[in-house]
Amino acid sequence: MKKIFVCLLLSLVSLVSIKGFSQGYETSYKTTDLALAAGKGFSSAMSFTQMFGVGKSYRFKIGYGVRLSSFLKR
Repeated sequence: MKKIFVCLLLSLVSLVSIKGFSQGYETSYKTTDLALAAGKGFSSAMSFTQMFGVGKSYRFKIGYGVRLSSFLKR
């Protein structure tokens, strides 16, 4: 039963990756991210990234980013 589950999981992962490559590459894109963490203190982070495609296929990306983070101790 465990072998069947692993085989199904691997086949689903391979189907997703094949479908992802068939869509092509974007010339540029922007991302924003927000992260929160708590434990013996509280940590937060916010980031922005912009990437630009390089070459004929735009497969490789070059870009810049900004990140703001903080930590508050209890």
